[in-house]
Amino acid sequence: MPATTPVRSVNQPAELRHLRCFISAVECGSMSRGALACDMSQPTFSTRIQQLEQGLGVRLLHRNGRGVVCTSAGQRLYERLKPVVAALDTALVEAAAADGKEHGEIVVGIVPTAAGRLSIPLMDTASRSDHPQLRVVESFSGHLQAWLAQGDIDIAVCSALPRQRGIRQLPLRSEPLQLVGLRQDAKTTASTPFATLQGVPLVLGSRMHAIRQIIQRVASRRGVTLNVAYEIDGLEAQLRFVLQGLGYAILPEGTLQPDAAPGLQCWTLTEPVVRRQLVVAVARDAEATKPAVRVVASRIAEMLR
Repeated sequence: MPATTPVRSVNQPAELRHLRCFISAVECGSMSRGALACDMSQPTFSTRIQQLEQGLGVRLLHRNGRGVVCTSAGQRLYERLKPVVAALDTALVEAAAADGKEHGEIVVGIVPTAAGRLSIPLMDTASRSDHPQLRVVESFSGHLQAWLAQGDIDIAVCSALPRQRGIRQLPLRSEPLQLVGLRQDAKTTASTPFATLQGVPLVLGSRMHAIRQIIQRVASRRGVTLNVAYEIDGLEAQLRFVLQGLGYAILPEGTLQPDAAPGLQCWTLTEPVVRRQLVVAVARDAEATKPAVRVVASRIAEMLR
């Protein structure tokens, strides 16, 4: 008989949920954010990671004050595991489609500050896949949260939401906020201290707008009085006001492409640097009834990371 290579026996947990938790911890960089992405309590999330490590008999993650990082064994497992789990998700969607269960429309809500980067690539990907029934709507984070909870949309790409049962959030990127004004303005540096917002005419969204809430919290802590000259819930409308020299907008880095806004200039806010956490939020009910939702959410995450 031909010789065979002995295989080490390990008492590994057979449940896919342990592996998903591990992937989430690696991609989110912390146990708390990983638990949020999986829509579960942190103790339960941590227990599943520990069970996976115990079953394999090897440490997969180093815990420190800043979060978690892979050990060498954890990095090897993640690199092998990620494409396998992605392929499994695709296979599950295809199986459901073959049984006639996956023909429902998937609705993705996107905040205006991310729509320019995501809408076209997402729709293009959908049109070339086996699941083209995708509809994109655009609105602010507060509206998207309500629509997600009501079941009006299946996925939201928005600023981080308050934790809510039945909605899982996958952190994507932390984006610095920038002051946006006319290019011929006297400011010439690439950044500006937050304190310079004192008295400057601002063109911001309404109070339910996530970016305005972030700016107001920092202003309150720093003793800066904001002058909201124009309250406008619309990115294009805000930029028209800025182009008329009526004020300054505040937007996440990357919202404006240089060739798309030649008359505008951006200055990163510093002292402190102010950031917006972008997430993919998914309704659990939608995941349960539309198998392709998980796949679409994963593809969005890959596009924006």
